[in-house]
Amino acid sequence: MASPQAADKWLCNQKVDVYWCDGDYTTAAAADSTWLDMKDYTGVAGIFTAGNLTGAGVKALSIYAGTSAAGAGAAALVNWSGTVGSAEGDYLVLEATSEQLRQEAEDAGANYRYIIPYITLDNAADEGVVMVVRYGPKFPRDGLTADSVT
Repeated sequence: MASPQAADKWLCNQKVDVYWCDGDYTTAAAADSTWLDMKDYTGVAGIFTAGNLTGAGVKALSIYAGTSAAGAGAAALVNWSGTVGSAEGDYLVLEATSEQLRQEAEDAGANYRYIIPYITLDNAADEGVVMVVRYGPKFPRDGLTADSVT
């Protein structure tokens, strides 16, 4: 029997966004997403899952930082590169902390606050999904992650 009590403790402490990547990503390109505000979070993880591959799959995954919600002053915060994701279902995980974001901002003389995942795929017809998890919210609460996006 299913429990009648609601449980979303994990979802109250994470902000999860999922993006479908279906386009030409043969050079580093922002995933089909928006710049995400890191102001009230202690870290972020980007998870890319390969799917519908016609080429050799995933070549690189990065998390870029920017100074505005439009991506002004964008620069790579963390990178993963190599050859992996040659089979559907393969995935990469990349993490960055707010401390890294602050340090990179200080080094660049910028006010980085926003992030976005960047991917590079082998073939223009390759596809996949990026899940971005912002964790350690300053204000944990119900509804950080949407129950349904249509």
